Amino acid sequence: MFGFYIKKIKVTGEGKEDAEVTFKKGLNVIHGPSNTGKSYIFQCIDYALGAKKIKSIPESEGYSKLYFEIRSFDTDIPITILRFLNGKDIYYYMCGIEYVDKHIPLKLKGKHDPERSDNISKFLLELIGIKENKYLVKNQDGKKVTLSFRAIAHLTNISETEIISEDKSPVVETESTQQTYSKSVFRYLLTNQDDIACAELEKAEIRKAKNEAKIDYIKDEIISLNQEKENLLNNRNEIELDGVYSLDYYKEKISEIEKNIKIKRQELQNINTENNKLNLQKNKSQIMHDKFQLLKSQYLSDLDRLDFISVGDNLLSQIAVHHCPLCDSVVTNNVEETNHDDIIVCCSDEKAKIKINLKELENSINDLNFELLHINELLLLGDEKVKKYDEEIGQISAQDLKPLKVVIKALIEQAKIDRRISDIGNTIERKTGEIITFEESKSVKQDSVTDGLGVEQHIYDELCEVFKDSLIACGYIGFEKVIFDVKSQDIIIDGVHRLANGKGFRAFFYAVFSASLMLYLNKIEHSFSNVLILDSPLTTLKESELDDMKDDDFVDNSLQDGLFSFFADKFKEKQAILIDNKIPPKSLSGQYHDIAFTKGRSEGRYGFFCSK
Repeated sequence: MFGFYIKKIKVTGEGKEDAEVTFKKGLNVIHGPSNTGKSYIFQCIDYALGAKKIKSIPESEGYSKLYFEIRSFDTDIPITILRFLNGKDIYYYMCGIEYVDKHIPLKLKGKHDPERSDNISKFLLELIGIKENKYLVKNQDGKKVTLSFRAIAHLTNISETEIISEDKSPVVETESTQQTYSKSVFRYLLTNQDDIACAELEKAEIRKAKNEAKIDYIKDEIISLNQEKENLLNNRNEIELDGVYSLDYYKEKISEIEKNIKIKRQELQNINTENNKLNLQKNKSQIMHDKFQLLKSQYLSDLDRLDFISVGDNLLSQIAVHHCPLCDSVVTNNVEETNHDDIIVCCSDEKAKIKINLKELENSINDLNFELLHINELLLLGDEKVKKYDEEIGQISAQDLKPLKVVIKALIEQAKIDRRISDIGNTIERKTGEIITFEESKSVKQDSVTDGLGVEQHIYDELCEVFKDSLIACGYIGFEKVIFDVKSQDIIIDGVHRLANGKGFRAFFYAVFSASLMLYLNKIEHSFSNVLILDSPLTTLKESELDDMKDDDFVDNSLQDGLFSFFADKFKEKQAILIDNKIPPKSLSGQYHDIAFTKGRSEGRYGFFCSK
């Protein structure tokens, strides 16, 4: 279940004794003589729930802070709201009143702001399950505002002056500027549908002024369009198209020329492709040529090495060994002699092989040189062809294609001008029709948007059935028919309007209707507060008025007891706070939370600001 119930209120001030009262779920009754602070408790609750101000009383002098603890119906998690009695600041703590000193407060703004959540209205709306903005019509022109929690509190916090009012509906506020909005709130609560789709109407004088401005603007547009049309006709006459054929004719000519160009470009592409192949072959041959040159240099180096070996061996063969070069001893005859002729022969054979390879290599190099020369000749020829085709394509474009395109451009420009002239004519005709429409609209009276907004009759019937059952539960019997009067937004019982009754029954029916509305909305699972506070639903006359009272200014004791019994039975899973001089019957002992003030006439608590 969404929603919260009130756990405790406490008023504090420096050097003052704390004034506090605790509540429970279900029925709570604050009773006792007049001037004991009962109505001030009502004001404290209303102020904590977002009212702009709280009326001070002599006993409240010196008090500065109001702590207001509420708890979730489901989880019993506490939240404490702090309001300053002489200021606008609002804070809340995520704890009970007794732990606020150990928690950091978070600030709330007092003004409803649909775009932010840091204000008391949005904060409380979310607690009762209304998390998204609800757009409601506030006047007959359809101007919309968002639902605020104060609109909910208007239906649940019923003051002692409202409950006996001779002209106030239980639904609609007395201020004329708020009546349409109040009806929209009531309609939303019953249907669960807001007015977001409702179009807003303009005031007649504003609508007339806007239409006149639109007419003037359209007339200026028509003047501008006619001027543009005249300029276009002049431009069209300046286009020289003598001896020019149709656009299709030139399109065919261009197609032929572009086809010829396409053929030459294809040939050009083929030449470039062939040149690419030749360049690739040239690169391969050049790489092979470079490798052969490197191999040739290696062969020549090998020949030089072999010549060096042959000459060196010949010189060594001429040296005779007689003494050891180290110890100068005579060398014996068993020293092995090297055959220098074999070395010479080997070198000669190796040189012969290298020369054969070198000859073959030089032939290959010559072949590659010839091949590279031939490739270069082919590439040069290809470049000449490329240049030739480029010149031919450029010549065709310059001499044949470009002049044709100039003519076609002129034809296209002429066609564009003709189309634009036609469009301007159609636009002028359409805008002339718009002027007629706006002229007629200036004098047409628009219906109020609220005429199309309403609640289906069966919903009113269901609400009246709950109200009827509630009356019977209170012991009010002997009636047959209950209807909800849409015009006055109030109840009619057996043809008698609620406001036609005396103070006592006006208050009694008001209290039962407010309770029935809460029961009905809970039954159909529409988001609403589950706390109802009624100030003086039974004590409707002041002592000074007793001499002039009428029969229906008082509700008999059986109905008074029946009202207490009704709340004790039907509000077990909700919370009702009844503030009155009357005391519930002894038969209800233990079925409600009793808060009694004595004003010193007997033992017990004197009043709200005096616990002794």
